[in-house]
Amino acid sequence: MLLFGISMEINHIGIIPDGNRRWAKMNGATVQQAYNKFFDKFVEIVDYLHSQEVKIISFYVASKENFMRSVEELNAILAEFENALSKNILSSFSNQNIKLRFIGDKSLWPKSLLDLLEQRKLNEEQTVQDYNLLVNLLIAYNPIDEINETIYTKKSLCIEDLLIPERVDLIIRSGGQPVRLSNFLPLQSGYAAIHVFDDYFIDIKLTDLDNVIAKYRAINMNFGK
Repeated sequence: MLLFGISMEINHIGIIPDGNRRWAKMNGATVQQAYNKFFDKFVEIVDYLHSQEVKIISFYVASKENFMRSVEELNAILAEFENALSKNILSSFSNQNIKLRFIGDKSLWPKSLLDLLEQRKLNEEQTVQDYNLLVNLLIAYNPIDEINETIYTKKSLCIEDLLIPERVDLIIRSGGQPVRLSNFLPLQSGYAAIHVFDDYFIDIKLTDLDNVIAKYRAINMNFGK
């Protein structure tokens, strides 16, 4: 049933994958083991959303505030992220015409990650000319930084000038309550629908995700009009 307004297209999905430390504690795993499964689930979900003809995915790998966690925990997260990039994500996504865009405070990124991404940039220029899915990976992201950079480089502050200029249609957050954006693309998410899974990100089932997308595609939106 159509609820109100204009038919809602799900072109841009934001993902806030909360609860990995809680998942690790509940399952007797280390943080690094949890993030190993976390990035496997990330690839699975991207593949699924690609099949659903979603055009853009913005994925919250880590906020800038997350970089204030213990060195041990942060190193574990980044080590698994780099491992997933080098062993699976880069080659797999390139072969599927999926383009990656990395957003965040690069001064906080380790040199090993910067070196890997520089090599990725060279490879991407050779292999990803036309893409049908764009994946934004937010690492050490803070919206104030995005605003400041936009004002500095563009001399204005319009949504179209932001590092991520596309409006978010649907935000999916895992890990249950509370419902909050946690500084995730607030300017782009003004009219985004928000769905919260009680499951932790690692435990999200594709059948449940399919039901969520179908539900929100059936909703009409007025966008304030």
